[in-house]
Amino acid sequence: GGRPVILVSLDTLRADRLGVLGNARGLTPHLDRLAREGVVFEQAHSAAPWTLPSHATVFMSLLPFTHGCRWDAKAIRPRHATLAERFLDAGYRTGGFTGGG
Repeated sequence: GGRPVILVSLDTLRADRLGVLGNARGLTPHLDRLAREGVVFEQAHSAAPWTLPSHATVFMSLLPFTHGCRWDAKAIRPRHATLAERFLDAGYRTGGFTGGG
């Protein structure tokens, strides 16, 4: 492994509420601090209008028609490696934490 890598993905968060992106109201101090110490993607686009296929795309770098997650709750196709598997192969310990299952 190497340096810690933390990927934060939030569903239905308005960018204009984040202090790191210019909001002065102090609504997101912990996220702002984390962002200042890391990398912020200011021009991100979703691969789909729904969480499941969008996150599968983030974790696999494949579009929904390739990884297989679309509108239903289908699992990703096992022949495609995930980001966590790539990190594991590189010697990192991996874990995931979700509030939505």
